[in-house]
Parts: sequence; C-alpha cells; structure tokens
Amino acid sequence: MLGTAVGLATGLLIAPTSGTQTRKNIVKRSKAYSQQAVDAVRQYLDNLKQGKSKPTDTAITADELLNRYRTESNV
Repeated sequence: MLGTAVGLATGLLIAPTSGTQTRKNIVKRSKAYSQQAVDAVRQYLDNLKQGKSKPTDTAITADELLNRYRTESNV
C-alpha cells in the first residue's frame, strides 16, 4: 500500500497534464472502474442465483484483475 501511495504521488507530481485535467481523468477512470466492479458483482450474483457458479468460484484472480487495470490505465 505504501508503494502504491508513493507511486501515485510521484505520478501526479510528474504528470504531463495540469492538476485540473489530472483530477478529471482520475474521476473519469474511477467512475468507469467502479461501474465495472458493480457489473462484475451483479454478474457473479446472477450466476449464483442461476446455479452457474459456486461461492468459491472465481472467473478471474485478483492479480489478473489488477494487471488488467494497470494495463488499461497506461493507455
């Protein structure tokens, strides 16, 4: 967590965009990621209700999900 905080602070300090634009980008990405998380939870719960998955099943690991978001955020 400390490494993430240091990386975020460093990234914000050397960002090529203005502070206002950086904040807008953070809000935009946060909304998109939170919506993806809500959609994933809804899908998982729907699958549970329909018997398509068990509570211990996961379609993607936490590491895979973090790597996907890191890749998307670098675009």
